Amino acid sequence: MDLSALNPEQREAVEHRGSPLLILAGAGSGKTRVITMRIAHLLATGAALPENILAVTFTNRAAMEMRERVASLVSEKSARALTVSTFHSCCAQILRKEIEVLGYSRKFTIYDASDQRTLLTRVFSEFSHGKETFDIGTFAYRISRSKNKGLDPDTYEPFYFDKYDDRISHVWKSYQEALKARDALDFDDLLLLTHQLLKNHPGVLEKLRKQFTQVLIDEYQDTNHLQFEIARLLCEKHRNLCVVGDDDQSIYGFRGAEVSNILEFEQRFPDARIITLSRNYRSTENILKAANAVINRNINRRQKELWSKLGEGQPIEMVTAEDENDEARFIALAIQRIKAEKKLSWSDFGVLYRSNIQSRPFEIIFRQNRIPYVVIGGMEFFDRKEVKDIASYLRVLSNPKDDISLRRIINVPRRGIGDTSLQRLNDAAVKNRRPLYDILKDSSSLNLPDATQAGIHQFLSLIDHTQKVIRQENLSRGVLALIHKSGYLEDLEQTSPSQAAFEMRKEITLEMVNTAEAYERETQSPSLWGFLQNASLDSDYKNNNKDKKFEQETVRLMTLHSAKGLEFPVVFLAGLEEGLLPHARSMSLDTDVLEERRLFYVGMTRARQQLFLTMTDMRTVRGRSKATTESRFIGEIPPEFIRYTETHLPEKKINE
Repeated sequence: MDLSALNPEQREAVEHRGSPLLILAGAGSGKTRVITMRIAHLLATGAALPENILAVTFTNRAAMEMRERVASLVSEKSARALTVSTFHSCCAQILRKEIEVLGYSRKFTIYDASDQRTLLTRVFSEFSHGKETFDIGTFAYRISRSKNKGLDPDTYEPFYFDKYDDRISHVWKSYQEALKARDALDFDDLLLLTHQLLKNHPGVLEKLRKQFTQVLIDEYQDTNHLQFEIARLLCEKHRNLCVVGDDDQSIYGFRGAEVSNILEFEQRFPDARIITLSRNYRSTENILKAANAVINRNINRRQKELWSKLGEGQPIEMVTAEDENDEARFIALAIQRIKAEKKLSWSDFGVLYRSNIQSRPFEIIFRQNRIPYVVIGGMEFFDRKEVKDIASYLRVLSNPKDDISLRRIINVPRRGIGDTSLQRLNDAAVKNRRPLYDILKDSSSLNLPDATQAGIHQFLSLIDHTQKVIRQENLSRGVLALIHKSGYLEDLEQTSPSQAAFEMRKEITLEMVNTAEAYERETQSPSLWGFLQNASLDSDYKNNNKDKKFEQETVRLMTLHSAKGLEFPVVFLAGLEEGLLPHARSMSLDTDVLEERRLFYVGMTRARQQLFLTMTDMRTVRGRSKATTESRFIGEIPPEFIRYTETHLPEKKINE
């Protein structure tokens, strides 16, 4: 296999064998190329068979790209036999085969954040809490963070010793019992139960160790405690673990990511080899030297200095605008000017900011000036009401015990099962300790109104008919039959405010059929629960939808978190003010400010040729204009790499 195109450090990372390996891959250092070349090299040298390689990353998009790159280096058959997935998808696949020893069925439902909140709300309503008010999201957040540390209701560690901490063990325990009664897992359970499976069932662990003799983890700085423990258990005997990451790009602490996993790698694997990739193939020297100076302010980091052979480049432009509208006008004007001068495409420009709320003035000004744009990170396909409704029907078909999904669609479209009747059905389910679906089938004994009984019969007939179509034909035909027989489209037409709104909602609903067809085409043994699992775990549609956005000839507007892994010839980092970046929430804790600095560093290193930093003198927050203070991070850039500009543009369209 030809490795001549690799630099010496990249080549060493590809060829290393015999002990755990940490590849410290700085921004733009070609880490995806290295990890895919390493997989191909393992196959080419006979060090592993395709079915013995497990490669894990954090998005389906990254997994798909990794598989495609490997396929370009080896045979397509070998690439298909690899296990390349996200952590959560990998754990879901393991649990589908092995979960029965934990008391669940293999057809378990995966609850998303919305389902989790719905169930937590129901559970919490059963507790007495007087006149005190509580935010269900706080319970959900603390339970999630605790699960990712491998804790349970009995070992829970208080966050703030407040009213939530006083109640959370009881709420969590009831929530977990409610999940199990519904044969359901939340996202965090996928990791937690996989860890329990590996830790407490030696036979399962040994089987997986024999299956996965080479384990590779991308974006290792984003792993949490449980993910580290799962990797450690899998690799404890064979030691064939390769992790790739950069502690300077660890920006997901709020999700439970532990940068200590990368900082303490040698302590956990004393025989580990560390290889640093510091040559950057993306940015000019000025951008890299400025970014190095900023990130060097952080303590507790692995020392590395990015360097490049792409020339000195232009100085970084630091622009102070009057307010957020003036800032947006300046950026719009700069984009139009640079595009014309350098003959660039709209998609060569990225506008990055700390919080989603900052996109509004850019959207308004860009529309006024006919600059095509797309906001990355808006509402995704599987978050739409229409799609969640159809998905809930399918989840009930797959797992009748899933009464969260059942409650959502039992009267959608309306079929005479009102709130009072539903409450009587619920009460009967609780009293008899039976799933709600079973109560529906025996509802004749409850003396419900005739209209309700007719609605229940209609609903059960719809479920039976859809199951029959899926069984006799296929999944996509079943989804189409469900949509038509339920009267869902007719209901959309009656409830939509306009014909245009109806057409859009209809298109979104019918896209579920296309999504099912795509799943059937791309899957060897398609199944209803397999399709639902894809939908829950960052579905193919969602990835394709993002890809379409990236293919469009548009300026990209996105948060700094969304920009991770991307690059643009020209980048605008907007809103560089104290309270925005670093964010106000982070300023009370030094560790949080370190992560905000890493976020700024990630933003800077997205730029290939030109980087603009912008701030305002005044900014409107919650309807009030306030004077701003320059972000501390700007002062950390050496003056020789930066050029200061002020702009106070007139209130008019730029192209006038």
